Amino acid sequence: MSSFVYKPTLMFYRRLLRTMMKAFTGDRVMFHQCRIEARKKIKENAELRDPVEIQQKIFFGEEARDLL
Repeated sequence: MSSFVYKPTLMFYRRLLRTMMKAFTGDRVMFHQCRIEARKKIKENAELRDPVEIQQKIFFGEEARDLL
């Protein structure tokens, strides 16, 4: 995986984890379930190579993160 693809995805995942930690403070079960779901979605899209499509997925993830 090129760094062009890997780094933005990793940065998004870290931001998402921080947001979930704040949103689900005191609710470990919900945090754990959301973390598992986020990892599952990222792994489902791991085979994507088109930079535009990857950016669209990250943008959609950022929109979901903003809702939290």
